[in-house]
Amino acid sequence: MWAIIGTAVLSALLTTTLLCALAWYAYQHRVRGLIEAEMQRRVDQYGEVLEQRVRSGIVKAVDDVTSVEALQKSVTKSQDTFLNALFGVRPKRD
Repeated sequence: MWAIIGTAVLSALLTTTLLCALAWYAYQHRVRGLIEAEMQRRVDQYGEVLEQRVRSGIVKAVDDVTSVEALQKSVTKSQDTFLNALFGVRPKRD
């Protein structure tokens, strides 16, 4: 009789341990999935921020080039005016 009770208790303990292990595995799998999803969301967000920075950098670079071109035209015009005033000559530009 004690053997039957011992076997039943041992079986219940083994079943409980197995169910706890299964629940722990499911919990870990769920947590891992949540962590991976959060990491992916952060990577995507960082990618978007980086892309915006690159775009704004490109726009700034284009603005800088435009400013430099305007400055070059202004300097060229000033040089032409100076040469014309000094020597009375207009330089030929291509």
